[in-house]
Amino acid sequence: MSNASATDRIVWQEFLQTPETIIDASLPVHLNTSGFGFADNATAWKSRTGNDVSAPTTARRGQQFFRDMILTGYQNRCALTEVNDPRLLNASHIVGWADAPKLRLNPTNGLCLNTLHDRAFDRHLITFDEDYQMQVASDVPWDARKSLEKVDSRRLTMPTRFLPNQTFLEQHRRRFYNRLLE
Repeated sequence: MSNASATDRIVWQEFLQTPETIIDASLPVHLNTSGFGFADNATAWKSRTGNDVSAPTTARRGQQFFRDMILTGYQNRCALTEVNDPRLLNASHIVGWADAPKLRLNPTNGLCLNTLHDRAFDRHLITFDEDYQMQVASDVPWDARKSLEKVDSRRLTMPTRFLPNQTFLEQHRRRFYNRLLE
């Protein structure tokens, strides 16, 4: 440590004596969740535990009714992958719940998607064109793109009733393309 400052020597000495003090002090600044660096250091997390906290929640009244309408219309199958386990299916809003309160329970504002495609759709990483063909955002990494494109057909399977509204899909597409421009 011939080139170290006096402060560096003090910090290093304190670390050698009580490493948890330095780790605790540095967590807010150096916490790295990218999978590389500090977050990979098992010693830093050895004595830590997670905690439960109480938090107020908001329930979506009518959400179960919407889900039942959508899953029934799609015969309990994902419109892309044919996954047929309701535990893995979501009633996806084309125009988001928060974005259009009057459309929240409109069944033409819904698609039945498996959890992966629902998450991608909700985050505007995928959308559907005028022919109901899936489009994947250009910034989706290759491995994720490969998983998203592992479908029976890139075209949505249509429900037995309540076809997806093209105006709502157009709104979704605008957000999809605008997200890429940000």
